[in-house]
Amino acid sequence: MFSDEKGVEQKKEIIEQEYGLAMSRETEGRVEHMCNLSQGVLEKGMAAGRTEGEMKKAKEMAFSLAEMGIPVEKIAQAARVSAQIVEEWLSGGVDLTK
Repeated sequence: MFSDEKGVEQKKEIIEQEYGLAMSRETEGRVEHMCNLSQGVLEKGMAAGRTEGEMKKAKEMAFSLAEMGIPVEKIAQAARVSAQIVEEWLSGGVDLTK
């Protein structure tokens, strides 16, 4: 029922057939609204996950580059974050992956 793979029409059919609820115009509007909200929540969660993954990878790269002796400013450029964030990562002060 809550699968992203099912369209609005399929969800309406499930509500009618499996739950015995007649689909009035008002109910249809609410189902469509619910579907739109759930899609928005899904997209927001996916975007947050991508951002978290990108920051985790940048932090990993910062440690690797630091081990190679690359200056903090150059690491910040490569990671596309501020030098302050790189310094905090390297000192253990900030964990942007959580």
